[in-house]
Amino acid sequence: MEAPARTLERGRGDRDRFGLRAGDRVRVRGEVSGYRGPHSSGHAYFTLKDEKSRIDAVIWRGAFSKLSFMP
Repeated sequence: MEAPARTLERGRGDRDRFGLRAGDRVRVRGEVSGYRGPHSSGHAYFTLKDEKSRIDAVIWRGAFSKLSFMP
Protein backbone atom coordinates (compact mmCIF):
# COMPACT_ATOMS: atom_id res chain seq x y z
CA MET A 1 0.00 0.00 0.00
CA GLU A 2 1.29 3.44 -0.92
CA ALA A 3 1.94 5.94 1.89
CA PRO A 4 -0.36 9.00 2.10
CA ALA A 5 0.85 12.16 0.41
CA ARG A 6 2.68 14.51 2.75
CA THR A 7 2.11 17.68 0.77
CA LEU A 8 -0.91 19.34 -0.79
CA GLU A 9 -1.05 17.82 -4.24
CA ARG A 10 -3.33 18.59 -7.14
CA GLY A 11 -3.79 17.99 -10.83
CA ARG A 12 -5.09 15.20 -13.01
CA GLY A 13 -2.24 12.87 -12.09
CA ASP A 14 -3.06 13.20 -8.40
CA ARG A 15 -6.77 12.64 -9.04
CA ASP A 16 -5.88 9.44 -10.86
CA ARG A 17 -3.38 8.44 -8.18
CA PHE A 18 -5.93 8.77 -5.40
CA GLY A 19 -8.89 7.46 -7.43
CA LEU A 20 -10.80 10.75 -7.14
CA ARG A 21 -13.67 11.82 -9.37
CA ALA A 22 -15.26 15.23 -9.91
CA GLY A 23 -17.38 16.08 -6.87
CA ASP A 24 -15.47 13.83 -4.46
CA ARG A 25 -14.69 15.39 -1.11
CA VAL A 26 -11.17 15.40 0.24
CA ARG A 27 -9.56 16.71 3.40
CA VAL A 28 -6.29 18.55 3.26
CA ARG A 29 -4.19 20.17 5.94
CA GLY A 30 -2.06 23.27 5.56
CA GLU A 31 -1.43 26.79 6.76
CA VAL A 32 -4.05 29.38 5.72
CA SER A 33 -2.51 32.28 3.83
CA GLY A 34 -3.91 35.32 2.03
CA TYR A 35 -7.41 35.09 3.54
CA ARG A 36 -9.94 37.27 1.69
CA GLY A 37 -13.55 37.38 2.75
CA PRO A 38 -16.29 37.06 3.27
CA HIS A 39 -17.03 38.89 0.02
CA SER A 40 -20.41 40.32 -0.97
CA SER A 41 -21.08 36.87 -2.48
CA GLY A 42 -20.69 35.37 1.00
CA HIS A 43 -17.71 33.25 -0.10
CA ALA A 44 -14.22 33.42 1.46
CA TYR A 45 -11.01 32.81 -0.50
CA PHE A 46 -7.57 31.80 0.74
CA THR A 47 -4.53 29.65 0.01
CA LEU A 48 -3.57 26.48 1.87
CA LYS A 49 0.16 25.90 1.92
CA ASP A 50 2.80 23.70 3.45
CA GLU A 51 6.58 23.62 3.14
CA LYS A 52 6.46 22.25 -0.42
CA SER A 53 3.27 23.36 -2.13
CA ARG A 54 0.11 25.47 -2.14
CA ILE A 55 -3.47 25.22 -3.31
CA ASP A 56 -6.13 27.91 -3.75
CA ALA A 57 -9.30 27.28 -1.74
CA VAL A 58 -12.85 28.59 -1.25
CA ILE A 59 -15.34 28.38 1.61
CA TRP A 60 -18.72 28.63 -0.12
CA ARG A 61 -21.41 30.91 1.33
CA GLY A 62 -23.53 28.03 2.66
CA ALA A 63 -20.58 26.46 4.48
CA PHE A 64 -19.20 29.80 5.66
CA SER A 65 -22.49 30.69 7.39
CA LYS A 66 -22.29 27.42 9.38
CA LEU A 67 -18.76 27.90 10.73
CA SER A 68 -18.53 27.94 14.52
CA PHE A 69 -15.54 30.32 14.33
CA MET A 70 -14.55 33.39 12.34
CA PRO A 71 -11.47 32.78 10.16
